[in-house]
Amino acid sequence: MKIIKTSEALPKSGRYVLAWLEGAKIPMRAMWAAQHTLPLGDDADPEWGEYSEEKDEYFCPAGWYQSFMACIGV
Repeated sequence: MKIIKTSEALPKSGRYVLAWLEGAKIPMRAMWAAQHTLPLGDDADPEWGEYSEEKDEYFCPAGWYQSFMACIGV
């Protein structure tokens, strides 16, 4: 596994990676979303999102998003 600091490079938009918050002991599953690449969900407040006139759609602001998928071992 290669560790890359986000200050050096960001992953491809929409690609899930293991990310560590500063001081965290375990990683989380997260992804970087570039501007106008992650559509805003139907139940989300459009005022929170960003509207793209070109695509006629609302999007989540650019940034990091955590995935809440959990793995459960039995």
